[in-house]
Amino acid sequence: TTLIRKHADGSMAFKLVQTADGTKTTDWYDANGVLTSEVFQKPSGYSSTTVYTNGVKTAAYITNADMSHDNYSYNITGQSYTTQYQHLDPSGQTTEVTRWHADNSLDYTQVINGDGSSVVTNYDASGVKKTETDYHADGSKDVFQFNVVGQNYTNEHDSYDSTGFLTD
Repeated sequence: TTLIRKHADGSMAFKLVQTADGTKTTDWYDANGVLTSEVFQKPSGYSSTTVYTNGVKTAAYITNADMSHDNYSYNITGQSYTTQYQHLDPSGQTTEVTRWHADNSLDYTQVINGDGSSVVTNYDASGVKKTETDYHADGSKDVFQFNVVGQNYTNEHDSYDSTGFLTD
């Protein structure tokens, strides 16, 4: 089944497509017929909403069948990255964040574990891994530096206890 609504000038205003299995795709358009959002829904509970600004994709919000969420932001300006991904578990807790530069090389990753520990990795403008910080559930951390320049070594590992005291 397809339902289409148009503006007086004939440009698209709304389009709904529903398949026999109940899957729905709904497109919304601005007064000029430019796509502003698309909502995709499956009977399983999966859904996605994609947002467009001036016809350019700027965000996508996905609800998976298990009620976890995947959120994307695109064409970000004023930051070292242009795309960001965030995964939330079914309880709404963030478990992963990834950011990419304009050339799709990595800028930043973060993985958050259920016990409160996490791993944060930073990359330079070319996507080369520079630091990784492993935050442990007890409050201690290990910091790894990679591709160190200007020293007689290229990698470094420092360990800190839960008070922030350098132990190694």
